Amino acid sequence: MTKILTTAALLVAGTMLTNAATVVVNFKTQGKNYNSTRSDGTTWNLVAFHGDNGTKITNQSLQDLNNTSSGLSFSTSTKIGGMGPGGSFTSNGAQDGSKNLSGASNLTNLSQEVFSSSAYDDLWCGAGNTYSNANQVTLTLSGLAANTSYTVYLFAARANNFYSGGSVIWTAGGTNVSDIATRVATWGTDSMTWTAGNGATSPSILAEGSNTGLNAAILEVSFTTTEAGNFSLTSGSNDKFNLNGMVIMSGAIPEPSAFGLLAGVGALALAVSRRRRSRKVA
Repeated sequence: MTKILTTAALLVAGTMLTNAATVVVNFKTQGKNYNSTRSDGTTWNLVAFHGDNGTKITNQSLQDLNNTSSGLSFSTSTKIGGMGPGGSFTSNGAQDGSKNLSGASNLTNLSQEVFSSSAYDDLWCGAGNTYSNANQVTLTLSGLAANTSYTVYLFAARANNFYSGGSVIWTAGGTNVSDIATRVATWGTDSMTWTAGNGATSPSILAEGSNTGLNAAILEVSFTTTEAGNFSLTSGSNDKFNLNGMVIMSGAIPEPSAFGLLAGVGALALAVSRRRRSRKVA
């Protein structure tokens, strides 16, 4: 009986923890070869920006790593350019959209620091930018599920000194999102650190620029939903930046009843176990 109850408790806990999903968005520059199917069989979403004048994306549906609909869609409020690889560093940065990251140790070190894995290093090779038509841009993820926790990572590397200096400020928001927490991991000329944002009271993230233009950041925003909604990241006015890729991780928040069921099953298992022990003693 105890074994049956213990198994039931594990099944309840497993159900609470298995509703997790990961969605990867690879921003694609015109003329560069990308494949949505990875060597490990997982699927990345390709979002293509074309030409100097750019492309406005409207509700592009996103798949999860298993090539199953995530329910999410991606949009941009205005056109984003797609000329030239966003990661064209001459040293210590992504070489180009051909996915040659041999000289990109600072970038790959940054993504590996954040994810404790090299799984997302290739995102640095993707690119869109606002160099030719700098405007305030809002990136929107629609179709958020209710009662779900999300963490969104935005890869952004500025890679040439013609557009060097300055900073990019991103502000997080949306509909039916709460508990917003922000931080950014940055690499400049000689540093790589996590810096916390201002939290829910002013959820803005400052990604510092450097005088050489050789800098990169991974923005992290976590939040929860109680109802279905959408999430947005809005840049500062006339900020010039690259967009390399995005990772969205989500997991259902267990209902209070699920915790109650787990606690009840556990308490029952404990009571049965104590009763059996007392019988043995008697």
